Amino acid sequence: MEELTRLRQESVFLFLVDDNLVGNRSYAKALFQQMASLEFKWASHAPLNFANDEELLKLASESGCTALFVGFESLTRDNLSIMGKKTNLGVSPVEAVKKFHDQGIGILGSFILGYDHDTPDTPKEILDFCHRTKIDGGLFPILTPYPGTVLRERLKKEGRILTDKWALYDMEHVTFVPKGMSPEKLQEGFERLNSSFLSWGSMFRRLFKIDRSLQIFGPMNFGFHKAWQKRRS
Repeated sequence: MEELTRLRQESVFLFLVDDNLVGNRSYAKALFQQMASLEFKWASHAPLNFANDEELLKLASESGCTALFVGFESLTRDNLSIMGKKTNLGVSPVEAVKKFHDQGIGILGSFILGYDHDTPDTPKEILDFCHRTKIDGGLFPILTPYPGTVLRERLKKEGRILTDKWALYDMEHVTFVPKGMSPEKLQEGFERLNSSFLSWGSMFRRLFKIDRSLQIFGPMNFGFHKAWQKRRS
């Protein structure tokens, strides 16, 4: 609190760099209760199942939380099981986004493309979900088998690694053979999903609502849009 009090003298905006800010719920509860008096507008990371703790979610909102990065990873249960994302299995993604929004908290969601149970329809299913829930921001990286990971070892044993050109290991290029589609189809789906999500029509559709998180997600979407257009040029 001493550190936050000093920071508040410099800015109303705060980003708490923690992969799971609510991992220790009792600590988070005490923190949010004390932060409320500082009137920050803050953002951080949290798991999807944070939405199930309505008391803590309300305290986060009252303390000034306006945005959270949340790893949805996949909308398919079989994919979540493969990646060991147990915290997501008992949560309805649609209901979770609604609960966050009801507290005035916008969501930057992450969805990984290319897991074994993905198909050529997966990118459209994700886009439809984002529009239906009016998710505020999104990241759609391609699954990337980095050296030293269990994933890479598995794909290597299965003969599915396509290249060791490390410049392509940027989460924007397909570097392995997916199970449910060709590498070309996965790359095409990645390009199409990002182009559609970051189009003016999609941004208007998702962000056209009176919400305190718009102050963060408006500029964020415009920035992502500009970066994507530059990448394509």
